Amino acid sequence: MPQLVKGGKNTFGWSKVNEHGKIAIPPDAFDEYKFSAAKNAYLFSGSKTSGGFGLTTLNMLKASRFSFINLRKVI
Repeated sequence: MPQLVKGGKNTFGWSKVNEHGKIAIPPDAFDEYKFSAAKNAYLFSGSKTSGGFGLTTLNMLKASRFSFINLRKVI
């Protein structure tokens, strides 16, 4: 997978939000992050530089530096 910056996260491609507010997760990303159709995924805006977004699961979030965020309260 290509990376935007050295040591940065992977870049999997482009995803558009459709008219129903849904996005298609590229198959490589789906496999890499072990997403499951039965799990919730959480979308975060990216940096102003990249203009992209981040996608995570609750377990991945708990293991990250953003573990202080309690998504159950936000949603």
